[in-house]
Amino acid sequence: MSRTTKVVRNRIYIDERAYDAKVLGGGKFDVTNAAGVRIGSFQVRGRAVEAEDLEIEGADSVELIGVLWVRENLSPMPEAKPAIAIPPSPAPTPPVAAAPPATIAAPPAPAPSKPQIQPAGASTTGIADPALRPICRVATHAAPDAASLQKALGYQAWLREQAGVTTAVLSRDPQSGKVMSIAIWENREKFNAMRYAKPPASAVQLPALSVEISEVFG
Repeated sequence: MSRTTKVVRNRIYIDERAYDAKVLGGGKFDVTNAAGVRIGSFQVRGRAVEAEDLEIEGADSVELIGVLWVRENLSPMPEAKPAIAIPPSPAPTPPVAAAPPATIAAPPAPAPSKPQIQPAGASTTGIADPALRPICRVATHAAPDAASLQKALGYQAWLREQAGVTTAVLSRDPQSGKVMSIAIWENREKFNAMRYAKPPASAVQLPALSVEISEVFG
């Protein structure tokens, strides 16, 4: 009498009996019946099945269970295709000697440009020697009264006449009334010499809230 079989993934049905194939790895499976009793195991090598059957009473052959699992879950082996003869490659064509490249006359070399001469008295940007760089003094002052402002203006006028001073100005914030004084010397030597200069009594520098001394680079 023929048997009715069906395989759904790892569950195998033979007539009214069901078995489970549990993956152990390496192509090996443990087989248990519907009650969870282990009835054996099988190993799949390619499409061949090697079975270990514990011969449990009432259980089907473990080898049959393995064969049914392989038929359902593994693709059939592809049919061997006849070999196709590959025609030989044509003999390589001998290389043709390339014509020598045409000689192209090089363009005449450009005439050397004349060096630009910086006019005397022009400032140099980025002077390498720090001792030769211009020095800038920026100071902030509280809002002065009219008399102090007049003396400060006199001091700025006197400062502009000193040797090495290139700029000396005052600026005032119209809202707060605070004043900023800015002066620039040709170099640090001229700046240091100012400590020995004595302005007249009518020329008085405003008291400074802050002072910044920096080098001018341009």
